[in-house]
Amino acid sequence: MEGKNDEEEDDQKAEDENKIVEHDEAEPISKEITESDVQRGRRLKRLLKLLSGKKATTDLRRLQLHTWFMIGLLLALHFLCFIVTLIISEKQKVYISAVVNAGDAISTSHVVGTYNKATEAALRGYAFNKSSDMGFFYNQMMDQIDSLEKLQTVRQS
Repeated sequence: MEGKNDEEEDDQKAEDENKIVEHDEAEPISKEITESDVQRGRRLKRLLKLLSGKKATTDLRRLQLHTWFMIGLLLALHFLCFIVTLIISEKQKVYISAVVNAGDAISTSHVVGTYNKATEAALRGYAFNKSSDMGFFYNQMMDQIDSLEKLQTVRQS
């Protein structure tokens, strides 16, 4: 019986060693603390002490203050550029309206010339009825001349 127990103990030890070997192969990270771990811990401790020190916090506050100052400066600069853009576009609007008025005046003058020719043709009896068409063409020509005068007063002011 004792022989059996010895064999069972040997078998048990062999199985335990196999488990340990399998465990070590599955998890390559050693749980032992080495000298490099101690040095790494000391460096981390010194680094944390430096980062939480008075000089580091003062420099960090100064960096934050400068950052907020730069953000405010950029915001003010963007606002100023926006105002300048609005002013320039307002000046361009005046020039554009002047060009539009000039184009309308040219178009209206052509229409006045056309009604003038139509009135003349109706007066002479060329392809128009003198009694009905001449009054219509004359009234249209006078409306166009009135609108041309309005465009001229808008353009001058």
